[in-house]
Amino acid sequence: MLKYYFSFLVFILFAQLHSQVWFDIGVNGAFGSGFLTDPKIYSDNRFNFSPQINNSFALKIGVNPSEIHSGVIELSISNRCYGINQASLPAADPNAQFFEKIKFSGFQAALLYRKTQDASFLEFGPIWSKITSQELKDDYSKTTINSSFIHDQNIKLVAGIGGFIMGTERVSFVAGIRFLYDLTDLRAKTAIGQTFPFQNYNDASLSKSQRAFDIQLNFELNVSLGFIYRKSYGKRNVVFKW
Repeated sequence: MLKYYFSFLVFILFAQLHSQVWFDIGVNGAFGSGFLTDPKIYSDNRFNFSPQINNSFALKIGVNPSEIHSGVIELSISNRCYGINQASLPAADPNAQFFEKIKFSGFQAALLYRKTQDASFLEFGPIWSKITSQELKDDYSKTTINSSFIHDQNIKLVAGIGGFIMGTERVSFVAGIRFLYDLTDLRAKTAIGQTFPFQNYNDASLSKSQRAFDIQLNFELNVSLGFIYRKSYGKRNVVFKW
């Protein structure tokens, strides 16, 4: 899938070589929340999912062969967090709940296609993640695990919509919403990885795979490196200008 997507992006970027390509650079930050998609978490009354805050911070390079089509490269640091309240645990009060918190962070590289029309845009593409730290904190067992339960690499698919909120032809502020879904299993191929987040239950019918669906608000500040060219070619609209 990545091979076909990359070929499509290359085609878009170089199909208009008769036009001058310009670049823009920027920084962005995102925050939101997410959900583990394992249906057992929501169909089994032993579990109560507790949404937590996720965030990321990125450097962005845009490659623009036209005012409509562009390719975006993002290099970012991502922090993800999910929580589960557990009940009916072995040797515990059946009415008691114990919180389990799952945190992991790492480096991300995204390759996105962005289509812009007037002041709004649509974007999609893959994100590759390299996990550099992880923590599983379990109140029931009173343990904290810092390795080997999250797979050290992960691929997500992202789709988003947004708009150019304010700015000039040189500098613009962009805001939008992104939807992210894990294409690969989050679990490491270890004993703890293959059982989390249900490692406290002796129940083989639980966790078969773990993925997450995240929703984030994204804010981006761009500086155009093609200001002189774009003035002669056409203007990209913003809602407010300064």
